[in-house]
Amino acid sequence: MASVTSDPAAQPTGPSDSQQSYSFSTEQVVLDVGGRKFTTTVGTLVDRSDFFAAMFSGRWTVHKQVDGSVFVDADPAIFASLLGYLRRGVFPLSFDKKTGEHDISLYVNLLAEARYFQVRMLEAWLDDELYLKCVDHTSYWRRIQGDKSLKERSWSSSPGAELVKEETTVTHSWVCPETLRRSAHQNERHGHCNLTPGQGALDRQEGTQWVEYEKKISFTKGWCTDDGWVFNRALNCIAWC
Repeated sequence: MASVTSDPAAQPTGPSDSQQSYSFSTEQVVLDVGGRKFTTTVGTLVDRSDFFAAMFSGRWTVHKQVDGSVFVDADPAIFASLLGYLRRGVFPLSFDKKTGEHDISLYVNLLAEARYFQVRMLEAWLDDELYLKCVDHTSYWRRIQGDKSLKERSWSSSPGAELVKEETTVTHSWVCPETLRRSAHQNERHGHCNLTPGQGALDRQEGTQWVEYEKKISFTKGWCTDDGWVFNRALNCIAWC
């Protein structure tokens, strides 16, 4: 469990002469989170966190360390993502475009901190797995007429496209045995002899259908911030439905 005071038994108190006033939202504050220092403003902390809003409301005694920082018992790496959200309202989307995977471990740990620090909209975004709605996967397929030589020349203007073999067809025809023999040595075809089926040799021809495949990833910004219209519409639906 995270803690924000060196005295776990501290209780709310009324304002006192010795208590630091945090009436200005632009006032700087230094947090010591697991040994790592974070400098921010009181306004940043209280705008989206009910926990910090209560902490700096004047009803609690905020204990400071010798260097003036406020100790927070939390994982600094996870808290960095939490603070990033508190500053601008941008949800901490952690997505790898190469693998197409989300950092679920980060989301799980961040959800626990969002609940503890009472960051309600971040908690809803994580708890409902709305990060999945931030990323849109679209696949494009285009059939290309040609043969294996396509692999050796420029066939697409998109650097992210791949050439995929869709199907291979095989046809057989009767040709003069002499034609096959010369073709093997000279790598060229000759005219067919006037032979009836069964009198010549069976020639095998292979044809391949190639497909240009491209997977594009785009981001739906309305799900990526707490002021995004689709995110807020979803919250309003939950509240009123």
